[in-house]
Amino acid sequence: MPRSKSVFSQNFVRTGGPAIAIIVGSSFLLATFLQGRNEYRDRSESGPTAENEVFKTKKSTRVQKEFDLEEEYKKTMQKLDIENWKNVRVQRPPGVDDE
Repeated sequence: MPRSKSVFSQNFVRTGGPAIAIIVGSSFLLATFLQGRNEYRDRSESGPTAENEVFKTKKSTRVQKEFDLEEEYKKTMQKLDIENWKNVRVQRPPGVDDE
């Protein structure tokens, strides 16, 4: 008596079933690992330590002036001498022909 098995069901059980099981199982495993990592990070950042308190007090006593891009550009341009410059050719690596 020949068996009457469907080709679709046989191939799906052998290849598709394990593939779907691996994908679903790995998504649950990955979610668990990420949740644990996030909980550890939140716990380590939120806990007050003596080192964090010292850093906060030092930072609060320091006065920070507002950053202005135009002002920084002017400072940099004052340091540079744009009018008097000389074009100097960089030495080529050995084996490279000069053009």
